[in-house]
Amino acid sequence: FLGLSVGLVYHGQKSDEKKMSYNADITYGTSSEFGFDYLRDNMVFDKSAKVCTRQRNFAIIDEADNVLIDEAQTPLIISQMQENAEHEKKVVSTAELVATFDEGDVKINEEENSIFLSDKGIEKVQEHYSIKNIYDGRRESVNILYYINNAIRAKFMLQKDVNYIVKDGKVLIVDERTGRAMEGRRFSNGLHQALEAKEGLKINGDGRTLATITHQNYFGLYNKLAGMTGTAKSAEEEFKGIFRLNVVQIPSHLPLQRKDNKDFFFFKQDVKFQAICDDIESCYKTGQPVLIGTQSIEESEKLSKMLEERGIPHNVLNAKEEAKEASIISDAGAKGAVTISTNMAGRGTDIKLGGNAEYMTKVKLQRKGYSEDIIEAVSRNSGYKASDILRQEEYNQAKKDYEFFLKIYKQEVEKQKVEVVKLGGLKVIGTSRNSSRRVDNQLIGRSGRQGDPGSSVFYVSAEDDLLSIHANTLNQTRLINLYEHDKIDWAIFTKAIKSTQETLEAVSYGIRKNNLRYDSILSLQRRDFYKQRNKVLDDENIEKTIFELMKSEIGYVLDDAYESVEEYDCKAVNNALEHSILPQGTNLITPQLLQMFTMEDLKKFVYEFAKDTLDKAKQINDKNRIMIDYRVQYLNVMDKNWVEYLETMERSKETIGLVTYAQEDPFISYQTQARREYTGMVYDIRSDIVSKVIKDALETVKEDEHKANAQKETTKKYDDERE
Repeated sequence: FLGLSVGLVYHGQKSDEKKMSYNADITYGTSSEFGFDYLRDNMVFDKSAKVCTRQRNFAIIDEADNVLIDEAQTPLIISQMQENAEHEKKVVSTAELVATFDEGDVKINEEENSIFLSDKGIEKVQEHYSIKNIYDGRRESVNILYYINNAIRAKFMLQKDVNYIVKDGKVLIVDERTGRAMEGRRFSNGLHQALEAKEGLKINGDGRTLATITHQNYFGLYNKLAGMTGTAKSAEEEFKGIFRLNVVQIPSHLPLQRKDNKDFFFFKQDVKFQAICDDIESCYKTGQPVLIGTQSIEESEKLSKMLEERGIPHNVLNAKEEAKEASIISDAGAKGAVTISTNMAGRGTDIKLGGNAEYMTKVKLQRKGYSEDIIEAVSRNSGYKASDILRQEEYNQAKKDYEFFLKIYKQEVEKQKVEVVKLGGLKVIGTSRNSSRRVDNQLIGRSGRQGDPGSSVFYVSAEDDLLSIHANTLNQTRLINLYEHDKIDWAIFTKAIKSTQETLEAVSYGIRKNNLRYDSILSLQRRDFYKQRNKVLDDENIEKTIFELMKSEIGYVLDDAYESVEEYDCKAVNNALEHSILPQGTNLITPQLLQMFTMEDLKKFVYEFAKDTLDKAKQINDKNRIMIDYRVQYLNVMDKNWVEYLETMERSKETIGLVTYAQEDPFISYQTQARREYTGMVYDIRSDIVSKVIKDALETVKEDEHKANAQKETTKKYDDERE
């Protein structure tokens, strides 16, 4: 309408379509797809293979708190699967050992989401592996701890149907914020394999990280950043502190009519669930629609069974029923509807009171046998044109049926809406409070949309995770005997819940802020590395660059050799050259040359030898192919060293906390190591690429000489036979 071009990027899209979408004035897509495209673009070997070549100027993020805060703890990772039979055997054997552990064998810190072996657990591990001290720092001990830590985390901290589900023989991660299964995502550093071993499933190859970036650092690439969400105010401090973004509250479109009730508190969880079912049954009998938000799949299935026993029809939406999300959510506002949902399914969706006429019409057309693409076309009124006459006739008939049934269902929905409004609109019930007020607000926000009436209430027990871990003193009060079966709405408990949430939010914010500090170091180096990689990709004279690197590396090797040995002899020089850039046994430098040459003469001689070898190889092979080979070799060497650097820093981050025992700051230590490792990587890249091109050129020349000699021998043999 404004004359701007728009594009959409999505997973599995063809490269040419993606390029067109990125070249549009405005490009739509998911945050993860943008991030993965950025990483993939910085892994290509030909700049024409990049899908996004435009500058990142302005990003607008929908559900900004979900993307920038909730997704902050899960980086985007491109990995390469590796099969390792010995590794998989260790994963399984460690899982079998840890299966015998009980809670006394570990120490769990819920606030920091960490787990360690207790003294009792350490004794068990040391006895099993016949080791005196598992923390002695030896390679064998560190290796054992790697498998043990993953196994105890899988057993004691990750719960089936809460943190993950098992579907079709695979472990699927469940997004804690949306309750959805995350297809294609795996826990990193061997944790996913530990879960597969725990569940007795086939161990899939572990991924080697090729490239990684967090959502915050990806969106930090944009010159300007903005976003919108209905639940930003409670995270205002974090938006300001980390992203330097101000939060502005916009008044609702229509006056809010929702009634948010006080929490009901119970001492016993079973009593709480019975009270929830009583509330649901009461609403069902009057016809008021109810949406119940649960903490986990396990909880949603438990509640579902209780409702079945009472004969109350209902829909369940969780990671196992993800495919039905659209239908279940669209029908959640219908009269008499009871919908159980894990966390925030349907976030950002207006649940229409009385039902959804458009969806009801689609279902009707499906039952009449129309194909999905035809139904989608008529619902969008997209002006479907088919070359096949029969397909066109099907579309024309479907359009008539769609308009006919839509009119009927709209009348029915409007009639039902009046009744639902009189009953109080959609009622939202939370089966417990979340650790974050934002997530609670997201659930509450399903009701009272666009000026509709509605209500919300949370049921909380002293046995809920939120209170049993952080406020378990409530459970020890004498009041438990007096009010064990009662519903209480005392202010003291509301204050305790609010205080606990604020504490947990502060801890989570601190963890995210700390993670971002560490990742910001990697982010700066990532930008520099990709900048250097793009220079190689764009270099029109790659041969000149290779020769400059070669001259620099030869000078460095010879200078280093001179400083490293007391007597600068022929053997020392050859050893230095063959250790770095020349094949073993080359013996380029003779005693006579060494006597004749100054240091500068020696550097020049070695450089001319290498340059002459590369020139000969260029004459043997096609010049254009050689240039391509140089570029590909250079990029391969860069990528190999970058991957090794990422692995080193990943391992370092896992153990960096141990430096506190030496009274050192972990962040400063990590920063120092990152600089040292990155500088070393830059030197390794130069050394590796020079070594690679020289050795390949020598091999080419040697092979050509071998062919020439073979040809001479054949010719001579032929001539001898003729004579």
